[in-house]
Amino acid sequence: MPQRRTDVNVAEWIGQLLEHRLLYPSFVPPPGIRRLRMLTRHRVQLMRDRAREAS
Repeated sequence: MPQRRTDVNVAEWIGQLLEHRLLYPSFVPPPGIRRLRMLTRHRVQLMRDRAREAS
């Protein structure tokens, strides 16, 4: 029977991947790009809301 998945098992597995350098850090865009993305998402949501109210 396979071993049960627990937070401890998953943490150990992730630790082993890190030891073997098999994980890479996440990409975090610079603040300007993050702000632009946030504004774009907000605009898209406003347009959806407007379209929903019009129909």
